[in-house]
Amino acid sequence: MMTSREGFLIVADDPIVARDVASLVKRFGPAHVVHDAPTAKEAILRWMWNGMVVDEQLGTDSGMDLAELARERDPSIPVAVITGVLDGAVVNRAARLGAIFICKPCGAEELTPFVRQSLIREVGSPQVGPILMRISEAYSLSPRESQILASVLAGVARERFLSDQDMSPNTYKTHVKSLLRKTNFLNLSALTAFILRQAATER
Repeated sequence: MMTSREGFLIVADDPIVARDVASLVKRFGPAHVVHDAPTAKEAILRWMWNGMVVDEQLGTDSGMDLAELARERDPSIPVAVITGVLDGAVVNRAARLGAIFICKPCGAEELTPFVRQSLIREVGSPQVGPILMRISEAYSLSPRESQILASVLAGVARERFLSDQDMSPNTYKTHVKSLLRKTNFLNLSALTAFILRQAATER
């Protein structure tokens, strides 16, 4: 069974909702979209995820059941539940899970807290997470570039990252070169030092 995190799991039977949500979160990590509960259950049990966005209504199935399954699998996984109908029972159930509850239609403003929570968990610092997200947006970093930067900030060894992501050293170097070119830093050490200094001033 794989233990590396695979990015964001998006579960929605409405293709438009799935597309819109995926387009927002994929800037910060790979987005894997599924449209039905059985496929989602398989994905939850088979892989670990950075975060999960699930539509509360999946035809005859409940998205909340999937959210609970994801939390059983990984108690700290950030979960966002989206819905088109305000239902007190659903809101309370989401609150008990500690999930973010979002009403349709949802955009970047509504999904930002979820993405921030996911990044904070990945880098392990409540100050670093928002700064990383701002840099990713400001410099239009690709999902892989953001993921590499987050892994460096989290102290993950390059060899471990390459193994977890099944990435070749040459591909890693290509992403790093692009990341440094976009941010105008000479190396990853200088970039991460800058981010950590920014985090220290925001405490």
